[in-house]
Amino acid sequence: MSEGMIYFLSFAALRYLNGQGLLLIEEPENGLHPARIAEVVKILRHVSQETQVIVATHSPLVINELRKEEVSVVTRNIHRGTQITPLKDTFNYDERSRFYSNGELWLLHSDGVEEHDLLQEPAPAYLGGDS
Repeated sequence: MSEGMIYFLSFAALRYLNGQGLLLIEEPENGLHPARIAEVVKILRHVSQETQVIVATHSPLVINELRKEEVSVVTRNIHRGTQITPLKDTFNYDERSRFYSNGELWLLHSDGVEEHDLLQEPAPAYLGGDS
C-alpha cells in the first residue's frame, strides 16, 4: 500500500475517535494525490464538530478547500513575536477574494517570512525613472 493511501486511511479513521480534545496535523497533503485533499478537509471538518483541529500547511490546495474563517496566517519576528491574523482580516481581503481563491491569495501575496503584501497594504512598485 502506498504512503498516500496509508495517510488517507488514517484520516478516514479519525471519524471514529471519540473524546479527543485536540488534534494537531502537520501538512495533511503530504503523500496524497491532489484530488484527495478535498476529501481529507471534509473529514477534518466533520471531526472538528467534536474535537479542536489545528492544521499547519504550506499548500495552496489545502487552503483552497478551507473557508476564510478557517484560515489564519501565522508569522513571527524578533520584535513582535508570533502574530496570528485570520485570513478574512488580511489587507483588502474582500476585494482580493473576488479575484483569487484563498490558496491563490496566499500564494500570490505572501513572501514566506513576514507576509507583508498579504497582511498590509503593499508598498508601491516603482518602474524605472527617478526614485
